[in-house]
Amino acid sequence: MSLESPGVLSHLTSWLTSFELQSMRALSRNLYASVPRHTWELTVRNISSSESMSHLSTVFPNVWCLRVQDALLDEMPTIKSLVPWLNKCWKLRKLMLTRVTCISVFNLHLLAEELTMVAIRECYQVQEPAIVAPNLKTLVIEHCPMTQFHSDTSLPQLKTLSLSSRNFTALQAQHLIKVTLLGSPALESLILAGCSQLEQVLVDSTDLPSLHQLDLSTCAQLERVHVTSKMLEHLDLSCNDNLQYLVVDLEHVVDLDLSFLKSLTYLRIRSSSLRRLNLRGCNHLMPNTMSIHCPNLQFVVVQGTSIVVEDLNKTECSDKIQMGNTTSWLAQSFCPEEQTLWVAAKNGDLETLRERLARLTPETRFYAEWQDPVYGYSPLSNACRQGHLHCVEALVAYGVNCNVRDSQGNTPLHIATSCGKSEVVRLLLELSAVDYFAKTTIKGQTVLDIARQNYRTLEGRGVESIQCVEHIEKVR
Repeated sequence: MSLESPGVLSHLTSWLTSFELQSMRALSRNLYASVPRHTWELTVRNISSSESMSHLSTVFPNVWCLRVQDALLDEMPTIKSLVPWLNKCWKLRKLMLTRVTCISVFNLHLLAEELTMVAIRECYQVQEPAIVAPNLKTLVIEHCPMTQFHSDTSLPQLKTLSLSSRNFTALQAQHLIKVTLLGSPALESLILAGCSQLEQVLVDSTDLPSLHQLDLSTCAQLERVHVTSKMLEHLDLSCNDNLQYLVVDLEHVVDLDLSFLKSLTYLRIRSSSLRRLNLRGCNHLMPNTMSIHCPNLQFVVVQGTSIVVEDLNKTECSDKIQMGNTTSWLAQSFCPEEQTLWVAAKNGDLETLRERLARLTPETRFYAEWQDPVYGYSPLSNACRQGHLHCVEALVAYGVNCNVRDSQGNTPLHIATSCGKSEVVRLLLELSAVDYFAKTTIKGQTVLDIARQNYRTLEGRGVESIQCVEHIEKVR
């Protein structure tokens, strides 16, 4: 079988990089024409500009699986200029970005109607991606400093989400489950393995109605897990040495492996489907700190514990496990007092925000303007960034500083404008206390500069950016 045969070419091209394929085309006239025709998977490495990608999309128009690796870009491109196949045809179905970096900043705003799989790995500038993909089935984001999805994100057909981030915390997990994934009713698999800062996970019975798999393995700081689910079949909690508190109410799980959870001190299980339970090595678990109601339980491993079989199923739990308002509960139970307002503003918890503002005294008034030590965000900055208009109104009515700057020198108005929160921008511009001529510390940009730049560079945000520009120009 010759090198130029379709079978050989279609197999070979999936293993070669774009540079190697270009070299291969130079071998003969037949290869020059046939290599692009049989290249359906393309790996691109070490590019520095979107112009190179534009050329490749012309040479290899039939690509359905694109891998971009080890790219150091001179300037921030739009996704459609970095991946021009999204413009030229609808054959592209899979997109994988690995170690893609921009010298300035890399804002990932992806609008793709036909993609079914996206993987983003080791892109260390990706913190708040916006992905609008109505047909996307699988999304993988690994080893990126991501904290949350942008509010524009829409993934109605998503079935599998794998997220691994060293910056992902309990409150961000709750926002993901309660807000972002509310628009993904078909989600079957949620993988948060390796999120080293994740302290707690709470899934209520009304969350993720189609969820079959939940992977929380290897989360070094994970201490508490509450899961109530009618459809969940597989729960992975392996390699969580700090897990202390576990409450589950599951109707479809048959096997539950909790082996070697050495810090587990409280366990509550309610399941009519559970057949096999492994508690091997849970040496801190005591009979008086566990409650197991599993009427069909057939096989239990208790080696390395102080539990005997008689301790199981001896107490029937008639009450259902209720999570309530988990975001408020987390904020009030686990955040320091001075941070509760900050958390409530970030999550749009208007009830908690108003309650806490009403309880402030002259000694605790600074809670309303507490700034986190990493980004320097105040409660007002948080509310502006997330677009929580009612929270912004409550904080402004209380009299917080409307021109407070974060660690990058941005005011709340700068932040709202950069995030495209046009209604928040309109509200702030109506306040006499707001300095709408203020410039950012680092780049010296006004809010109008930021709004115009967003319109030019951020895909899918044209309407919001134009609205921001219109609001700003009215006061100027």
